[in-house]
Amino acid sequence: TQAFSWHVNAEPTAAPTPVPVSYTIKRGDTLLGICIRQYGSTARVSEICSLNGIGNPDDIKVGEKILLP
Repeated sequence: TQAFSWHVNAEPTAAPTPVPVSYTIKRGDTLLGICIRQYGSTARVSEICSLNGIGNPDDIKVGEKILLP
């Protein structure tokens, strides 16, 4: 018989912290549309608003740069 030795790392490794990505608003963009394209749902609209200090998700301007989480 052959003995096997298993090493278990007792300290969990932290997942890398996601770095926000810059995005420039284009004509026809909405935060809902950007969320759907980037994340597959609208679940992160409020997070994008908070990250960028946007009070009204409908109040974005063409050429404006925002950060996406």
